[in-house]
Amino acid sequence: MVTNPKTGEILAACSTPLLPVSNFETMKEGSESLKPVNSSYEPGSIFKILTSAIGIENGVVTPWSTYVVPAAVEVGDDWVSDDDGRDYTMTMSLTEMMRRSSNAGLAMVEQETIGAELFSQGVAAFGIGKETGIDYPGEGPGLVRTLEEYDGSTAGSMAFGQGLAIPMVQMVRAVGIVANGGIPCTPHFVVFKGGEEVEWPKGEQVISQETCNQVTDMMRIVVDEGTGVQADVEGYDVAGKTGTGEQADEEGGYREDAFVSSFVGFAPASDPEVLVYVGLNNTPYLASGSAAPTFSSIMSEALTDVGISPEN
Repeated sequence: MVTNPKTGEILAACSTPLLPVSNFETMKEGSESLKPVNSSYEPGSIFKILTSAIGIENGVVTPWSTYVVPAAVEVGDDWVSDDDGRDYTMTMSLTEMMRRSSNAGLAMVEQETIGAELFSQGVAAFGIGKETGIDYPGEGPGLVRTLEEYDGSTAGSMAFGQGLAIPMVQMVRAVGIVANGGIPCTPHFVVFKGGEEVEWPKGEQVISQETCNQVTDMMRIVVDEGTGVQADVEGYDVAGKTGTGEQADEEGGYREDAFVSSFVGFAPASDPEVLVYVGLNNTPYLASGSAAPTFSSIMSEALTDVGISPEN
């Protein structure tokens, strides 16, 4: 899904199997569905963008706040570790947690600093668990627990994008808030109707411009030197985040080697004109080597198509 984060206009969107608009006789089951709208997934580490923004906006953490992060952190009855296989304690700033996409680190930040109440309020303010109002049929709210429904592991797991399932258009809208100076826009396809421009509602300010700037700077570092280096687009200032979301097993727990590998980001980071979300469902690959280069290809074409010249 490709949008203009300043307006919410959807410039392009698709999911597989593709809809064969020129020959409906060859249509495969599910091709009429737009999965970023109609299907719910655990978002994985792209949700760390929101966790960081919630902490910064509430003044309880900064990009430079440091934590001594063990190899595994207890979250409810489970132990959370990092995808890079780190087996030692490490002192990390919030920025470093984002750069290396530390699950244990973000779980610590939520459990020790943000707390369940502020976290749940922030999640709701970003519109997670609510329909976006997109003009495409079949949108649902997803499965997101309210504060009253939290158990011992809920907030710690949600901090790095597990323990909830949402249509990814919600993440497109939420990350668009960061790109748009804290103002939410309704994702939409229709621009003109009956010869008149359609006015789509914008919400009230969710986070400050300063919080947006700080989160964007961390997302820049992810692309410049972190898990998102393969998402870079030569000549452009790109901000983004990888996500490798485990997928629930029907028998309980999570499936092995079955992820939604994703990347979401925007460019130019200092004045965003294009936001791109890429999700690769049911892959055995981490996002850094799969969704990130796919994002780079799509973002490169999108920036060219809308007439944004390289900065260098």
